[in-house]
Amino acid sequence: MNRKLLELTSIILTGALLLSSCSFKKRYKGYYDIPANAPSSYCVFDDSIPRSVDNQVRGTCWASAATTAMEYSYYKTVKHYVQFDSSSLAFMVYNPHTTEGYYVDERGGAYDIGGNGYYVVGVTSNGFGDYTLVDSCDLSVSSQEDIKRAIMAFGGVTAGISDNSNNYTWANDTYTMIAGPGDPFEHSVVLVGWDDSFPATAFSTTASTDGAWYVQNSYSRSWGDDGYYWVSYDTPLDDIHSYVLSNRYSYVASYESGHSGNLSSGNSTTVANVFERPGRLSAVGTYTTCPNQRLTISIYDKNMERV
Repeated sequence: MNRKLLELTSIILTGALLLSSCSFKKRYKGYYDIPANAPSSYCVFDDSIPRSVDNQVRGTCWASAATTAMEYSYYKTVKHYVQFDSSSLAFMVYNPHTTEGYYVDERGGAYDIGGNGYYVVGVTSNGFGDYTLVDSCDLSVSSQEDIKRAIMAFGGVTAGISDNSNNYTWANDTYTMIAGPGDPFEHSVVLVGWDDSFPATAFSTTASTDGAWYVQNSYSRSWGDDGYYWVSYDTPLDDIHSYVLSNRYSYVASYESGHSGNLSSGNSTTVANVFERPGRLSAVGTYTTCPNQRLTISIYDKNMERV
């Protein structure tokens, strides 16, 4: 249930070289197909995505939500189901043997310390087993329409949400929840659909309008309505992320340790990393925390000559 923001040194990916063991001629496509409009109702399982409800270990809801979203996104893009282990993700974020990044003194602490989408992005962009994060959208301040479009495009998105037992009820032949602005964001789930006509009266407190998100939890299929429930549009959401992974890269060379910060100098900013790793360069990865930023990436060889 822990989905805390931690007072730890944050690691932001400022640059990475993605190296492959062979050349690729086909563009990694599929997740670029963002629908122009969202219908009044939708569920990712209508697109034949296999259901997979996790049973989280103690406070690893954030890792369970992230790996579920990764599984659905991967199937959405390549039509092949791959299972990602949420406990492995938690231990990757809080590695007790690392000399940099986030860490805990005891391995078991990763089960309870909590996490969020930014930690997941920072770790999996360095590789998650045979896979690498190649795309992620922070939708935390996006409109309801854009969140719906992202669910359709990526096969689901994670979200921080309240988990107050007083806000749950069984109504309309299913399990429902409504939370208010005063309820804390203490849990992470996956938004897998919506219904704009879901009745406002089907909650423990009547909602201000019809409509609800179809939500997958991580308490096993014995919880709620076979592991799922409906959450009123009135319920505040936070830390909303999509994740797209690829198995195209055999190695990620990333220099990212240190405290994050804003870099600016007039109308443009230039930053650089020097990588000492032989191999075939397949891609360069980075991201910005602000939308609509123009990026120019230049590559230099070991003699500092532009290639």
